[in-house]
Amino acid sequence: MTVEHIVLTTPVEKVQLPTVAPPKITQQLKVEACGDKIRFSCAAESSILSVREVSWYKDGNKLKEDNHFMFHYSADGTYELKVHNLTESDQGEYTCEITGEGGVSKTNFQFVGQVFKSIHSQVSSLIEKSKSVEKEAEALKFSTQKKSAVTTQEKEKVTVKANIDDASDVKWVLNGMELPNSEDYRYGVSGNDHTLTIKKASHKDEGILTCEGKTDQGIVRCQFDITFSTERSNAPAFITQPKSQNIDEGQDVLLTCEISGDPSPEIEWFKNNQPIAMSSKINVNRSNTIYSLNILNAAVSDSGKYTVKQQNYISGCSCNFPLFIHVIVEAFL
Repeated sequence: MTVEHIVLTTPVEKVQLPTVAPPKITQQLKVEACGDKIRFSCAAESSILSVREVSWYKDGNKLKEDNHFMFHYSADGTYELKVHNLTESDQGEYTCEITGEGGVSKTNFQFVGQVFKSIHSQVSSLIEKSKSVEKEAEALKFSTQKKSAVTTQEKEKVTVKANIDDASDVKWVLNGMELPNSEDYRYGVSGNDHTLTIKKASHKDEGILTCEGKTDQGIVRCQFDITFSTERSNAPAFITQPKSQNIDEGQDVLLTCEISGDPSPEIEWFKNNQPIAMSSKINVNRSNTIYSLNILNAAVSDSGKYTVKQQNYISGCSCNFPLFIHVIVEAFL
């Protein structure tokens, strides 16, 4: 007797692996005048895995970073090439080559002819104006000259302060160009302190910022060297949150929290969704990353839902917690 063994097999489905595509360019290469230099820029989808290397070429020749060519990368996927001391020899075809796991993407720009002439004219004009301002300044008597370094980050609010005694006709000059008093560049004065607030700093604000004021002794000029930090900023977060409390009437209340963030976030306190006004009874304090709200001689009316909100230019967050104040009932014998 013969026994046959029959084996049934199930067809194996083929698994289609996802195709890894080259980095996607979201902004083609463009050029613009930027003070006394020019800037080529493009953008690609930002991802640690999608971009491995970025190279710049001129007329097919790979560029090396030096005093003439400077490279810059932003976390949002923007790539920049800055060209200093622009000359006729800088005409040509520029290429940004972005290499990723799935291949290579390129974007080109023909920096020749009328385009080059227009940009070259803008840069030359700015340089001449800058030289003219410097010559005019040299012809005047400067009683003092101060210089400070200021490091900031993209989109950060920046305020600089110059102290000039009894100054008149105060103006702020960035890389030789006078800044008008506007929403983006707000002038301020308090006594002898003169301030300039930049609403949202960008790389066009990089360079030498000068405050000039006329005095009886001559012109006083205070300079600030504005640079941008390459360190990554951090969104604010609670390390420890305030805790709900049950307090007897008449006691002092201390509400504390620890907060991280770079730059340091701005903190606001609320009670029942209304901002808390500071007074002789209520005050706030800060010690490094510890923030506190103090309520002296607490009353029943201080009970409610409290909120602490934190915000920097990256993002913000908040935390709610209750506070209960109990009436002390005295027993009579």
